[in-house]
Amino acid sequence: MNDLVQKIDSAKILGVLECIQKVNYMISVQQLNGQESMVSQYERQRDDFLKQLSQLLSNLQIKATLKAKAA
Repeated sequence: MNDLVQKIDSAKILGVLECIQKVNYMISVQQLNGQESMVSQYERQRDDFLKQLSQLLSNLQIKATLKAKAA
């Protein structure tokens, strides 16, 4: 049972990491286009994904403080 929970959490972790990767790409695109309001929206999304990732890691008994690095 515990293995199943860890596999589910691992899949969720990978999903959140993929979302962060996509959001980071969109931030880069919007920065190149000078769309600062869109950049801010994507940065908020990334922060939400980082919170989700931190919670998922916590479920695996891992304490992590996550934040985006400065551009």
